[in-house]
Order: sequence, then C-alpha cells, then structure tokens
Amino acid sequence: MDKKSFAPSISIVIVNYNVRFFLEQALRSVLKATADISVQIWVVDNASSDDSMDMVKQKFPTVQIIENKDNVGFARANNMALRQSNADYVLLLNPDTLLEESSLSKCFHFMENNPEAGALGVRMIDGTGNFLPESKRGIPTPWVAFCKTFGLSALFPSSKQFNTYHLGFLSAFETAEAPVLSGAFMFIRMKALQKAGLLDEDFFMYGEDIDLSVRILHAGFKNYYFPETTIIHYKGESTRKGTVNYVRIFYQAMILFAEKHFAGKNRRIYVFLLYIAIYLRAFGSLIGGFFKKTGLPLLDGLLTYLGLVMLQFYWGWYRFSDENYYDERFFYVNAPLYVVIWITMLFFSGAYDKKISPKSILSSLLIGSLIIAAIYGFFEPAYRNSRALIVLGTLWSAVSILGSRFLLFSHFRRDFFKQGKKRFLIVGSLNEGMRTQQLLDAIGFNAYSPGIVSPSTSEAISPQFLGNINDLDDICRINQIDDIIFCSKDVTASQIMYWMSKMGGKYQFRIMQESNASIISSYSKNDPGELFTYRIHLNLADNRFLKQKRLFDVIICLVYLILIPFFILLQPKSILRRIGQWLAVLKGDLTWIGYGKETLQDEKHNLPSIPDGVLTLSEISYAINKKKPSQEKVSGENIIYARHYTFNADVNKLFQYVFSRFK
Repeated sequence: MDKKSFAPSISIVIVNYNVRFFLEQALRSVLKATADISVQIWVVDNASSDDSMDMVKQKFPTVQIIENKDNVGFARANNMALRQSNADYVLLLNPDTLLEESSLSKCFHFMENNPEAGALGVRMIDGTGNFLPESKRGIPTPWVAFCKTFGLSALFPSSKQFNTYHLGFLSAFETAEAPVLSGAFMFIRMKALQKAGLLDEDFFMYGEDIDLSVRILHAGFKNYYFPETTIIHYKGESTRKGTVNYVRIFYQAMILFAEKHFAGKNRRIYVFLLYIAIYLRAFGSLIGGFFKKTGLPLLDGLLTYLGLVMLQFYWGWYRFSDENYYDERFFYVNAPLYVVIWITMLFFSGAYDKKISPKSILSSLLIGSLIIAAIYGFFEPAYRNSRALIVLGTLWSAVSILGSRFLLFSHFRRDFFKQGKKRFLIVGSLNEGMRTQQLLDAIGFNAYSPGIVSPSTSEAISPQFLGNINDLDDICRINQIDDIIFCSKDVTASQIMYWMSKMGGKYQFRIMQESNASIISSYSKNDPGELFTYRIHLNLADNRFLKQKRLFDVIICLVYLILIPFFILLQPKSILRRIGQWLAVLKGDLTWIGYGKETLQDEKHNLPSIPDGVLTLSEISYAINKKKPSQEKVSGENIIYARHYTFNADVNKLFQYVFSRFK
C-alpha cells in the first residue's frame, strides 16, 4: 500500500532499545486493539543489539521501521516517525507495555467526543497489578517539586496541597483533567501536536513528556486522565532511581524544563531547589549504591568475626578453663582469614544476588569450611588454633547469616516457612498449558502446578481443568498458589488486567507469549521485568553460575602456579605458551574450559557469551573418545554444557581430560 495514500486514524510510535520480547508482546497487543480502527505502526530502534528488528521484520511485516545506528534518545526517535505521520491522532507507546483489546477504540472515541482534548493518558498498572501513580501528574511548579523532592508527597499521598505531583487527591478510577501525562502511553490529537510542536530533542531521556504536556496546554487544549481502559507498564519511572547517572540526567531535564517554562523568581527558586536535590540525591545514591553492593557482605563479615571472637573466649574457658588460652594472633590472622573465605564462597554462590535460598547459603559455608580445613595444615604451629573453632565458627556463621536474612527480607521468611516447592497455576487451554509446562521444565523452574484453569466462563467445564477463570481467586486460595501464569493466546488482556488489579499483592503474575517460548513478568514498578526463555535460562546466562566458573578458573590458576616446576620439567618447550595462557585466564581473557569451536552457526548465536577456552569441549571429547566429534555433536554438547553448567561440571571435564591423557 502506498504510504501517502494511506491516511490512518492513529499512528502508533514505539521507540525500542534492546527489549525484544517485551516489544513483541506490545506489538501483538496493539494489533489486537486495532481490529476496528485504521492504524499505522512505527517502531524506531535506537541501535539495539538483541535482533529486535529482525523479529519485527519477520513477524510484523506491516510495521514501519526506522533503524538508527546510534541511540539518539527518546524524543528524537519519536520525532523521526511523527514527521512522517499523516494520522488524526498519534500514540506514543513504550515497548514494555500491554494494551487491552479495547484501549485504542475507547481512547479514540473519547477524543472524538471531546474536541477540547489535546492528549490523554490511561490507567497504568505494573507487573504485579499495582496502580502506577505516574499515570496522572500535575505541573512540577517549585512548590510541587519541593513536596516531591523532600518527601511531603509520600507522607501525605492524598493531599491536594502536598501531592499535586501525582494528583493524589484524584481517584485512580475518575476521569479528569490531568496537566501532565506519561510518555509510556500518550494519546495525542495531531492538531494539538502541530500547534504545540514535536517533542523537544534537548530532552534526551526524561522530561520530554512533561514538556510536551505543558506545551499542549499552552496551545489551548486540555489533557485528560482516562481510566476507563488499563494498560500494563512493566518498567515504572523509578527503574534507575538508585543510580547517580539517573539523578544527573533526570534533574538536568528538570532544570531544562524550568528554564523553558518559568521566569523570574519562580525559575530561580525552582533551579535552586533542583540543585539542592541533585546534590542530596547524588550523595544519597552514592551512599546507597555502596551499601547496596557491600552492605550484606559487610554485615555477614562483622557478625561472623564477632562470633568467632566470642567463640574463642568461650572455647578457651570451656576446654582449657582459661578464656585467654588462645594467642591474640587469632584476632588479626585466623579469624579475618576464615571470614574472607566464607564471604568469598557466599559471593561466588550468588548469595548477594537478588534472591538466595537457605540451602545455597549453607552449602557455600560448608565449602568454605572445607577449604579452611584443607589449608589448616599449612599454617605455622603458632597459627594452628583448635579445629573445633572452625566447626563452631561454621555453625555460628550459618545461624547469624540465615538469621540476618530472616529479619531483613520478607521473601526469605516466606520461603523459609513455605512447605515444599513453589506452587503455580496456569490459566489457559490444555494445549497452551502443556506448552507452558514444557518451557518451565526445560528451564528448570523448580515449582509444582496442581493443574490448569480454563479461560472459558461457561458452566460446562472439562474434568481435566481445576475450574474456570471465574473461580480463579478461590482456586488460588485453596491450592495455596504463589504464581499465576496467563496464556496470552487464550486469555484476553482485559481478563489478565482485571485479575491482576483484583488480586495484586497476593501473587506473582506471569504471561506466556502466544507466538514464542517466553514468559514475561515483573516484581514491581522498580523492577525491569523478568523473562523466562530457553536461552535466558541456560545456566551460563546466569550471573551466579558465571561467578562459579570464574572461581574455578582462579582456583586452577593457583594449582597451576604450585605445579609449574613440574610443567617446566615435563614440557619445557611449551612452558612460555602455557604461562601466557595462565596469565590470560587470570585476567579473564580466557577460561580453562570453553565451548567447542566446531559448532553450528545458529547454535553459536544462541549460546551465552564466555571467553574462549584453553581447552574446548571438542578437544576434551576427542581426548576421551579418540575420535573427532561431529559438528552436530559439538553443538549439542555446547548447549548441554551451557544449560546445566555447575562448578562440578568443569571439575569433571578437567579430570576426564587429564585421566584420558594417561590411557
């Protein structure tokens, strides 16, 4: 169809940057919402590296694509498509959103019936079903900014005086004028946009929606908050609020806004407040970032060290009737060394990542204790304290670390008391339910499902189902469900959002995509969203297992260093090359065991990235079987290695290779 002759009612513009699976879900929801409206869809890509555009070209051939070679920012990317639009309305839409089937038609008819409306926003919820207050906002005047910056808005969330920023006095279900709308979903009349002007490209990432909203008001139109339709927005505005870079970019955008829209005394006050906020927030972000990364390790180390000190006094008194029996060197040599080893093992096991199980903590401490016991014999006699202190220290570290997690983290308390596996429920047809279960089994999702709930609302229900969606709340309560997975092929977006809003806070909600093997979810508006796919859930795509692989490399480097005199005697000609490899592994440029290089091109693209190996899987296979493996076999071994990787996998591979050399 000729672009010039096509005059759609709505032009939808989505700016994408490395969110392929979220983008696909958004596009599918848009297509479902355009059944009775002529639309033109634009995707502007800001130099993504996740093959997003290949996916769009293959699965959505009618979508217009603009591919940028660099990340040109949100405003400029939107303007590229807006300049080519000839529709009556435009919709600025984030890629990490999900629309109801009626969203576009409801917005279109509201705008048609309210000619004074220049733009509207809708009710947004996050991935847990909670309302996002940024759905409706007031103009950030100096007073409004002061209340928001210094926490008065949070203290008085429903106050018209103190929380104008999020219009807290306005019900989330009340249609009303809202001066400022969110750029995540901004439905704009083209006449208003032409009069107000396009997005200001001086705003790179934040503030452009506030600026455009105000300019639409200045152009003589009104902005509306329209809650008669709901969308899911996985990333809330505070996704990166904990970083200094966010503080810098966001407040620079606010200063730019102040310089554009305020004059005289108001502008000076506003800019002054913003500079205070920049310094306060930047300082807070630095301190917060430091403690976010080091707080738990420091707490664990302090608790463990203090416990060891108390235990040595106790054991000296109990065993030798002298609380000062042990040498003071225990305080500044043995105890710190034990603590460093235990904390290091916890770090490499992923204990300081987002979530960790009690079992992982205990196994990490046990490994650390075995390492301490192994090196104990190398200590000089003066530093060999009682082995009982190692045992008691292990018990104390387990109790103190588990206890601190129990007190600090609600999810840890919930998991600690929960009996058996996590329980999830699938809402969808039998075919989609089975497809979902197969994906979860393949990625190793350690949970139990009591069955499937039919999306049908009819009374006649197959005995293969637990019930239908009308009884979802009761079914979840009776079966003590933790997660609910909606199959988007069978359950409408309206149904999904209804149940998320109704049961938000009780369960973790996930959505199985209809056209690919992926499940999308989010824990909160501050969470960037969680993705379950075959590739993402290869173990080597998980930071925790990458740490284990790095630990293996470092340990083998230490062993190699001890054995280097033997290598000089046995392999003098290759020793320089071996030392070069050793240094490269220590730096992280190589790994001791890597993928087989003779792999299929398609499989290589899907493998998580790791450094090249000193030994490859194909070399190990050849050494064991005395036969060169086929390309298909190497590809299969690579996938198995990446999917099921553990520290022991590298240990076993190395031993198999070494022993095969003596056969």
